[in-house]
Amino acid sequence: MSEFKDKSIIVTGSSSGIGEVIAISYASKGANVTLCGRDSQRLHDAAEKCKKAGAAAGNSIKTVEAAGDITDSRVQEEIIQKTVEAFGKLDILVVNHGLVLSYEPSLDECTEENVAARDLHCIDLLF
Repeated sequence: MSEFKDKSIIVTGSSSGIGEVIAISYASKGANVTLCGRDSQRLHDAAEKCKKAGAAAGNSIKTVEAAGDITDSRVQEEIIQKTVEAFGKLDILVVNHGLVLSYEPSLDECTEENVAARDLHCIDLLF
């Protein structure tokens, strides 16, 4: 039996890329997964992949899709609430969200994009 069977896991930034792969991997090991991201359609697609991976490994897993801006404290609270309502608990939080800047930031500038990147990469780790 997998050590993750029936665990409840939140994976932020799981609508694509590394986060999606992490969510699918946990699902294949029997974990129930809350997927978080900004694009609801991509979250839905990733959740379907999780369910298929779980079923292929002989596990019946549940998923929750939580679309929204992770820097918003109301969204953070909603993610946790949805997870606990669906799975009864929260065992693991994978903080995977991030932002790719379209330019090279300067420490001398305090642009809105720099502040948003700081908030997303640093402050939100306190989730």
